[in-house]
Amino acid sequence: MTKKTVLVCGQPGIAVRHCLRRVVESIPGAAHAVFLEDKMQEVSGREFRSAILDSCLREQYAIWGQGFEAAVTELRKQEKHPATFLSFHAVYHHPRTRDFYCPIDPRRLQRLEDRVKCVVVLVDDIFDIYSRLLQPNEIYHETSQQASVEGLFAGVGNLLEILQWRQHEIAASRWISMLLGVPLVVLATKHNVRTLARMATRRLDQLRLLYLSHPITSIRKQSARYPDFPGEVDEFARRVSRFDNVVLFEPAAIDEFGRFGRTERGLLKPSLTMRWSLSSAQHETIAPPLQAAPRADWCLDPQSAYASQKGAAQHEVHRLLRLLEDQIGVQVGSRDFTLVEQATSGVVAYRPYYPDILSSGAWQELDHNNAMRRLEGATRRKCLVVSVDDDYCRNRITKFFSRLQMYLDIPSEKTEQRLQELCARWLADGDILGGFRVDQDLHRTVERRLPEIEAALPNGYKFRKVAVTTPLGGTAQAIGRANRQEGFATVCRETLEDDIKSLVVQGGVYRPRLDSRASLLGEADALLKSVFGVKEAA
Repeated sequence: MTKKTVLVCGQPGIAVRHCLRRVVESIPGAAHAVFLEDKMQEVSGREFRSAILDSCLREQYAIWGQGFEAAVTELRKQEKHPATFLSFHAVYHHPRTRDFYCPIDPRRLQRLEDRVKCVVVLVDDIFDIYSRLLQPNEIYHETSQQASVEGLFAGVGNLLEILQWRQHEIAASRWISMLLGVPLVVLATKHNVRTLARMATRRLDQLRLLYLSHPITSIRKQSARYPDFPGEVDEFARRVSRFDNVVLFEPAAIDEFGRFGRTERGLLKPSLTMRWSLSSAQHETIAPPLQAAPRADWCLDPQSAYASQKGAAQHEVHRLLRLLEDQIGVQVGSRDFTLVEQATSGVVAYRPYYPDILSSGAWQELDHNNAMRRLEGATRRKCLVVSVDDDYCRNRITKFFSRLQMYLDIPSEKTEQRLQELCARWLADGDILGGFRVDQDLHRTVERRLPEIEAALPNGYKFRKVAVTTPLGGTAQAIGRANRQEGFATVCRETLEDDIKSLVVQGGVYRPRLDSRASLLGEADALLKSVFGVKEAA
């Protein structure tokens, strides 16, 4: 039997029903969705949230089993469709005991082993999930009515609970995928509907599942200086996704970390900065649009309680938001590594050195992809690093000054400021950039620029942590000269080191030298075809 059923899980607040409706409508006549919780209501004659969830666990397990049988019966009736979806929550949350628990009967579920092709767990920004769950008749609606600072505290607690719930949902979905022996896909609902539609209607081994890696945190911290980069990434994502056999996982389809606003004193406050832009228009995404909110910070502060808070109360809110942000940060790395693992064809790294330093997140994702390649022992998983030479050269300049400060013997704040200003001038100078492009030119460039470097350094400066060998009985002047020569040689040598080179040596990584963004876009299609075997639409 051809496997053509996709199991779709997701916590409340995802709006799974509306998500699947949008996906099914994108492939008219070719798909059908069955919702297990609907079947539980039909077989029990009771409303799911107000009655079934409120009952004891033994009763819920029995109703789940009956609903499952009804759902399987309907799936069999829909076998004429090339694709079917079976949707349910992998984890429930009891409204009275506030326990998380999995209602699934594994023996019943295993009967779908010959039908299910993959398990998809849908995820979304916790702020959007919370906005939906604050609406009337939803589980957190009462919190939206609290006008005091206690309402703010309760809201942070609810967001932490949503984070925890998401991890439970993913963990339970992973268990389901292992039980059935099929792939697990964690998919943010702000992806294009074609992402899920392609997985549902095509054989997975015919698709190229790719992860798009690019700088995020460094750009967000300097968003005023680099306002165009998110749009540039989105343009590239659209370029990759248009290939007929590509499923592209985009990290910015979930955007939660580092989005809290700040007071003039630098305290975190319950408001949100702009999220990273999306490569798809709102009508093209899996997620339905959010219900209009009164204000941008409505989900964090429904009754505008923060405006009246002073001093100690603001500090309390700051500490709570810091706790929440820390927990969000913990999930970022875990989720991105999961996305790399499920991208079985590999990673496309877009300008990982932009604007002037190798993104630590991008590097970790490339390294994890390489580790998965070794583990799988397969050559299908590859990596394409598309970058612009000027990014690479600026990275080298930044590394040069970073190493210089690291090896100087306790530089003063004034010295560090002078070196930072000199670094900024070099980054903006096209001629100096050219001197850092070719390995053999770097030492000569530094030698020519030595007078302006030394002008930024204090008299009698010396390097530490470098071994200096001088003739026996050498003068202090000779020792100092040898120290400086060895110090600059060490800095130059380490400037030429590149973390990605180790991955290139191990195989599976392609890094063409591209001299401009125009050449990057011009050669991207050919590179994607040659490295990953992507195909144009028929």
